[in-house]
Amino acid sequence: MELFGWTNSEEVANEVWCSIHSSLLKGELLLGYKNTSGDGDIQQLIIVRFENNLFGIGLITNGFTELLPDMPKEYFNIFIEELKSQKLKKEVLESLKNIIEKL
Repeated sequence: MELFGWTNSEEVANEVWCSIHSSLLKGELLLGYKNTSGDGDIQQLIIVRFENNLFGIGLITNGFTELLPDMPKEYFNIFIEELKSQKLKKEVLESLKNIIEKL
């Protein structure tokens, strides 16, 4: 599990439990990013793995909110490119790539 902008998984859970992303609480937290610097389009990104080996993604940007509840691992190839275009911080992207490679 990698966290950016939060100190622990409980903080992540407290923030998403009453939101559109609450279904992500059923999965294992892999990555949590919260924009604390105010730069970039992405404000929040949460990625979890479910027991059925599918993944849940919650994304909040300056322009939209997105919940992808049952994504296969192969989707991350496309999703990482989307995150690059949204100017997600390089260290978060690298962390996500490392997590995906280890799965």
